[in-house]
Amino acid sequence: MAFKIIVVDDDPLALESLESYLRGAGYDVAAAGSAREALEVARTTRCDVALLDMKMPDANGLELLPTIHKHRPKLPVVMVTGYASIDTAVEAIQRGASDYMAKPFTPDELFATARRAIRRA
Repeated sequence: MAFKIIVVDDDPLALESLESYLRGAGYDVAAAGSAREALEVARTTRCDVALLDMKMPDANGLELLPTIHKHRPKLPVVMVTGYASIDTAVEAIQRGASDYMAKPFTPDELFATARRAIRRA
């Protein structure tokens, strides 16, 4: 059985790229283009890890993180951002993220982070 990853990003090109990379590596992927979609997918879909964009128009990923954990307390969530800083990385981990990735990243970095998050679950 393939591991299932929820990918959340409001940028359609980024979402499509992440989905393509992960599917190509053998992961089962559920894609969401907004915080609202992400919550619905997290509530209704079996999943092993979530990759959550930090900045989206309908919600901040840091605000969404506790809501996801309310429905799926043990789901590893990796925060992904194009606006990386030490402060946001620390805040993400303090709020329960299992890891933090700064854009841009390579497919190998993506796969390594996904594997690490799944192992921690």
